[in-house]
Amino acid sequence: MLPTEIQNKNILISPLNWGYGHVTRCIALIYNLLKDRNSVFIACDNSQKKVFIQYFGTQVKFIDHKSFPFHFSGKGNYTKDLLFSIGKLLKRSNYELIEVKSYVFEFNIDFIISDHRYTFRNNMCSSIFMTHQLNLPLKWYQFPFKLYHKYQLKKFNSIWIVDKQENSLAGYLSEKKYYSNAKHIGYLSRFMLYPKKEIKTGSVLIISGPREYWANLFHVFSKELESNEIQTIIGSSDAQQLILSEKLNQKFHSSDNWIETDELLLCVQKIYGYIGYTTLMDVEVLNCDSHLIASPGQLEQEYLEKIRQKKSRTNPGFN
Repeated sequence: MLPTEIQNKNILISPLNWGYGHVTRCIALIYNLLKDRNSVFIACDNSQKKVFIQYFGTQVKFIDHKSFPFHFSGKGNYTKDLLFSIGKLLKRSNYELIEVKSYVFEFNIDFIISDHRYTFRNNMCSSIFMTHQLNLPLKWYQFPFKLYHKYQLKKFNSIWIVDKQENSLAGYLSEKKYYSNAKHIGYLSRFMLYPKKEIKTGSVLIISGPREYWANLFHVFSKELESNEIQTIIGSSDAQQLILSEKLNQKFHSSDNWIETDELLLCVQKIYGYIGYTTLMDVEVLNCDSHLIASPGQLEQEYLEKIRQKKSRTNPGFN
């Protein structure tokens, strides 16, 4: 089952609340599901709703749904941060299973689409797990997390791989040889919904990811900021306070208005920031230059940075 094969159905979808990448990559998917005359119910928290409503307004129905209680210490040890939250995460997961069951009955759901939420599923209808990570880039002593990941994925009817088999952006992460029910659905970027801009100028630094790691971007790109190679900084209203404290001269653009931010990024020549997977897909679709770095201690981003550097060495024209 591919997204284009679902028509005239009631679809329940929910993105993980680990940054806005999961939210924004759902935008193109939801747009196409609506185009195929489906009714879409989005289960999300209030911060995610603020983004979705800018794109869809009343075209979709929203369900207030609690986020997972992640906490980042800012010390670059994501595994330790997750372990400290494990009790709260498991408790939330158990509640989520009950909540999803109630949504299925209340809204007569035909399909569930979970963007990397292990417990957003129900056996009363077809449950689809959407991810670019079939294989987690973990160290040898983190092997139990790999087993848990595979165990949870087996509970879904289908897996949608957000990547292309050829010209893969995720590399080993999206290889499906151990998953017979997995299918590639290509890239998902909200910029696929806009006409392409031929003329591109200027460069931007995007402040994204956990706020504990925002200041690291200013440190890594200090030379580009001092020389005004970066002309604009894009971030939330919360990030603006940090920018003011850093006494930077760059123009600030608030990302709170997502449509205006899209219009800016469509015309940008180069993007600086963290190498989140959704950002990689956006850069690919925008066809612009980029300088992206891994967030401290995040193994997935460290892996993505390595394979991107390898592509750059073998293909000098690669962004």
